[in-house]
Formats: sequence, structure tokens, C-alpha cells
Amino acid sequence: FSVFEPFFENNTMKFPKIFSRKQEKAASNTAGVSSGFGSSALESTKEAVAEAVKAATSSVPNPSIAFISCTVSRDVDEVQKEFVSALPKDVPIHGITSSGSLLTSKGASAGAVGCLLLKSEEEGAFATAYDSEKGETAVLGLKEKMASPQVIFMGATPGAEEGVIASINEHFPGVPVYGGTAADDALAGEWKVMSADAVSSTGVSLVGVGSSVKFGASMLGPYTETEKKVIATKTEGRRVFEIDGKPATDFVLEWLGDDVKEAYDNGGLILPQTAQKPV
Repeated sequence: FSVFEPFFENNTMKFPKIFSRKQEKAASNTAGVSSGFGSSALESTKEAVAEAVKAATSSVPNPSIAFISCTVSRDVDEVQKEFVSALPKDVPIHGITSSGSLLTSKGASAGAVGCLLLKSEEEGAFATAYDSEKGETAVLGLKEKMASPQVIFMGATPGAEEGVIASINEHFPGVPVYGGTAADDALAGEWKVMSADAVSSTGVSLVGVGSSVKFGASMLGPYTETEKKVIATKTEGRRVFEIDGKPATDFVLEWLGDDVKEAYDNGGLILPQTAQKPV
């Protein structure tokens, strides 16, 4: 799922804090950020994007940046073009496709489009960079626009994430990285990364957040660790062929049982089964 909810300032969890005089002064220098959110599952992509943008711009009429998403059940190129058309001119866009639904505060919305718009009081609070294929090019492009971001959002495609992160760590040492992987509904390579200028199944999109923006983030894993530990004894990239010296398929069958028996016998994806009970 892609998650679209305002997360700067007004919609974050609040906890009591004690500030030193130095911290109070630093906090007073942060730029105000407003946010607007909209989504739609209308059948017409043009109408769905228009409805989502209308809802979001009612709160933020002149955004500094737009985060967009849709599912691959739609023509992603059309979605991107409609967002470019519906949003104010020259608004930077950072977008990835989602699997099946968009997740909102009202629940999962199948086949939807969505946008999160952010507006900073200070110009240059956000910077974007995109390349249709090479993470290194996107990273260097961001470096030219924002030399010292406090945090970076990343959108990439399956298999490319570690390489992009490695490049970010090289050129922005110590800068935290958040983000996600573009997805489709069946691991069929239909995922896309979007910018204001392009759509690509191998794209990399980056957003730098400047130091003037008050920013906080947390990450929670939805799974509970078990006591079972094994060693991947034969691998290639992300592929695991053997676990503890035995075929990995045998281990997965033992772990997941009948849920994967058909895929074990005939081959096939086991994404739904492992989403509920990961290996």
C-alpha cells in the first residue's frame, strides 16, 4: 500500500517536551508547513485526479511539492499527465505506484489515486530529483539543488533500493533516508515511479527536506520476531537457493505448509502467503 496522510506538524503525535534556551531559539527558526490530502476512486482517471486535487488544494492552494500515487489498474502515464495538468504550474512531483489500494485514514481504497500536498512558508524547503534509470544521477541531481538536506525521501523500484541507498550514503553521509518501493499487483514488473516530467518502470525519485522544516518520523514493523534462526547458505543477489544447506523451497513449505503447496509443486509467486506469515 501507499500511505497518504498529512504528517508534518498538525497531524503528528504530540508528546511533552522540555527545550533548552538554545533549542527554543532553533525551534523558532523553523518554517511553517501546511498540508492537504485528497484521494478518489472514480472510474474516470481524469475525474478521479481532479477530485483528489480539488480536495487537497482546498487546504493548500499553492503547494511547494506534491506526493502522488495510484494503483497499476490505471494507466499510470495518464495519471501522471492528469496530475501535472490539474496541479498548479511547475509544482514538483514525487510519486510511486501502489499494490491494489491506497491506504487512507478511512481505510484501503482499491484502484484509487491520491495526492498529499505540502506548502512551506520558506522557499527552497523541498528539493526534488529524478532519473528514469540511474539512482546515481538522481542523487547527484539532488546534491546540486540541496547540498545538506536533513532527510531524504526515496522512491525506487524492486531490486534497486540498496544501490540507491548506497549512493545516497556516499554523497549525503549520515542523512536519514525514508521512502518506499513502487509496487504492482502481482510482481509483474508493472510498477512505476513518477515525476513532473516522466514515468518509468526503472525510475528513481528523491525529495530533500531542508533544515527549516520541523520534521519527525518513526517506522514500525508489522511483524513479531520468532526464535527460529537459520543461515542462507547459497544466495545470488536477493535470491536464496539454500537454507542451512537444504533447498530453500523445502524450508518455505515446512514453514508455511499447505498455503504454498501448489506453488511448491508447480512454481509460482507466494506474495500473499508471505505477507501474512513472512519467511
